[in-house]
Amino acid sequence: MANNLGVVHPGMLANLAGSFYPSVCTIEEASESRNALGEVTATWSNLASHVSLACSIAEPSVRDGETEGSGQTFVRRGKRVALNGAYTSVTEEHRAVVDGVTYDIERVAIDSQAKTTYLYVELIL
Repeated sequence: MANNLGVVHPGMLANLAGSFYPSVCTIEEASESRNALGEVTATWSNLASHVSLACSIAEPSVRDGETEGSGQTFVRRGKRVALNGAYTSVTEEHRAVVDGVTYDIERVAIDSQAKTTYLYVELIL
């Protein structure tokens, strides 16, 4: 008898959403414009259908550190955000706001079952 449900039961992640994905994430996209001096400024707005997505946030492996340059030191804080679903339109050009904290998206990966999207994000302090 063949298994038509696949490796992950279709209803599993939906049932886990309240406890397994306790945070919310909104994906934002930038629109660029120029000010009176010709400088490029970015205005961020919500990406359609990517608001208040159920997610969890965790510490990844050793991505934290310090970067020195131009007389300044930046502290990087990396995180991994797991979104409940496959969001194929999210790219590194977007940013993620998780529980009110804004992160730059460094990398996007979708699991082999197309059930979870992983955002590898970075907060620069």
